[in-house]
Amino acid sequence: MKEFIVREEPFKQGMAQRVPTPEQGECILLYQTGAGESGSMLINCGLKYSSAKVRRGRYNQKVTFSLESKEMSQSDRIVMVDSDFSFHVSFKISYSLYDVQKYFFGGAVDEEDIRHTVRDTIRAHNAKWDVRQGWELQNALETGIEKSLARYEGVKFRVSELTVTPDEAALKMQQSNRDKVVGIHVAENETDQRLAMNEQSMRLARSEQELKLKQIEDMAFMMKHFGNLAPIVNEYLKNNVNGVQLYDYIMKGKTDEMSMLNTALKNDIISQDDAFEKLTEILKNNGFLQTEGLLPDKGEARIEQSGNEEEKEEIKEEIEGESADEAQDVLSANKKYI
Repeated sequence: MKEFIVREEPFKQGMAQRVPTPEQGECILLYQTGAGESGSMLINCGLKYSSAKVRRGRYNQKVTFSLESKEMSQSDRIVMVDSDFSFHVSFKISYSLYDVQKYFFGGAVDEEDIRHTVRDTIRAHNAKWDVRQGWELQNALETGIEKSLARYEGVKFRVSELTVTPDEAALKMQQSNRDKVVGIHVAENETDQRLAMNEQSMRLARSEQELKLKQIEDMAFMMKHFGNLAPIVNEYLKNNVNGVQLYDYIMKGKTDEMSMLNTALKNDIISQDDAFEKLTEILKNNGFLQTEGLLPDKGEARIEQSGNEEEKEEIKEEIEGESADEAQDVLSANKKYI
C-alpha cells in the first residue's frame, strides 16, 4: 500500500526557509533517519507551524502522503458443506490513512499482504455453509474481513461491496429445492381444500339424512293419527291446501267409501249388520275436521267440558246414537238395493 506515498526526498530546514506546506488532500511527514516515530513531525494542510521547531527537530527526510481514500477489489471461492458446490465471493475494500506516523513507522503494509490476509479470512469459511445460507455467509464475511484488517495500524479499512452467489450447479440445486418446497406447500393446500370440501359434503349428507329421517318420523306420526288422510292433512298443515280443499277431499273420501259399501251390500259381499257398523265408523271419523273448525262439533267439546264421568258417558252415548241414526238413514236410503 505504498500508493499513499506520493514522494520521498531529503530535507533540510534552512534559516530563511519557510516550513513546507502540503497540497489539499495531502500531508507531509518530516523525520530524522533512525529516530523512529518520536523523531518525526506531521504537517497537515491549512495549519501553521514554527520554522524554529522544524529546525530544532533536525529532520533530514521528507515524505508526502495522499489522504484520499483508495480501493481494492478481489474475488474468491468458498466450498460449501457439500464439496460439489461452492460460493463465488467478490468484494471491494475502501481504505484510507487515519494515522500517518503509525502507518509509516509501523512498516507500511504491502498490498499483497493485505490480499493474503483477506484470502485467508474468506477460505476459513470453507465447508461451513450450505446453499441456503448465502446471506448469513455474506454478513459473516463482512465482519470477518474488517476485523482481520484492523491489525494494520494507521489505515482504516471498510468493506464497501460484497456479493456471495452460489455457483451454477448450486443455483440449480437451490431452485430444485425451492420448487420441491413449493410443490409440498401446494399439495398440502390442495389436500386441506379437499379435506374441507369432503367435510362440507359429509355435513350436507348428514343434514340431508337427518332431514329424511325427520320427514319419515313426521309421516309415521301423521299415518298413526290420520291414517290414509295423512298426506292431505300434511299438505294442509304446510298451508299448501286450504280448509275448503281439505274438507272436500275428506268428504269425497267418505263418499267413495260409502259408495263402495253400497256396492258391497248390493252384491251381498257383507252383511247388513257389518255394513251398519262400517258406516257408523265412517260417519264418526270427523275428529280432525271438527278440531280445525271445518265441521260442527257433535258433542266432543261437551265431553271435555263435563264435570263428572257419568255426564261424559251420557254425552258419548248421545253422540254414538246420533251417528247410528245417521247410519240407519243411509242404509234406509239404500234398502232398495239390498
